Amino acid sequence: MARLVPPAAQPAQPPPPQLARLQVINAELLAMGASDEYCRDYFKWGIGECKEKFGGICMCHITGTPPLPANVVCGVKFKTQLDYLMRRISFVEDERKNLKVKWADFQRVHVAAEGMLADNDEGQEKAKQQKAFLGTQIAHKLGELRGLEHELYLHLTADVRLVNTKKFHDRLTELLHEKMDIIAERITGRRVRARVTEPGPPSESEGA
Repeated sequence: MARLVPPAAQPAQPPPPQLARLQVINAELLAMGASDEYCRDYFKWGIGECKEKFGGICMCHITGTPPLPANVVCGVKFKTQLDYLMRRISFVEDERKNLKVKWADFQRVHVAAEGMLADNDEGQEKAKQQKAFLGTQIAHKLGELRGLEHELYLHLTADVRLVNTKKFHDRLTELLHEKMDIIAERITGRRVRARVTEPGPPSESEGA
């Protein structure tokens, strides 16, 4: 009986150049943290709002700015917050040191005057209140310091990626424009727009 020989496996055909480029674009968008859901809303966030109209014409428009994706943070903002936390910690540490100096001074004065206050109930009560107040303030500053250190630790160990905000939005806008052009060209045979990429939306910070 003749034995059937299966046909030789055909080598996988590479995707058309347009589809291959689309795959590269989608991969870069995901690497930037821009999910499909984020990309769907991206241009909508940039619509902004007409604050004043006259004769059907917008006389004052507030530009919209898309937020950064989750776990993507403006590098300048991150470093500014870090600097603020470190300065606050230094300030609270200095305050606590000053209170401990006052505590030591109080202890010396109290010990020296302890004999004179033996029969002075009012003086003993004032000394007791002052001692309690200083002790509470020292403890409070320690609590404040620990709270700032906790905030600093979370800030430094956060699972975030620092970016130059302007460059991030410029690149994302460029990729989305190119993606739309590829899809439109496959459907209609022509591009959505001229091959010119406008810069992304303005941002409060442009550096990383």
